[in-house]
Amino acid sequence: MLSPKKKKKKKKKKKKKKKKKKKKKKRNYQKTLKTRMKSCTSNFCLVICFLLINLF
Repeated sequence: MLSPKKKKKKKKKKKKKKKKKKKKKKRNYQKTLKTRMKSCTSNFCLVICFLLINLF
């Protein structure tokens, strides 16, 4: 009975490690989203400027 209990404890530890990794990934994803939004806004501004120049 003692050996299976020890195995279960090890499994729980592994699960906790996986959860921590997932949290880190989520944070990185949020950072990438912010940078993507910045790039999108800058590109959008460039396109608007280009269209304005073409109109004139």
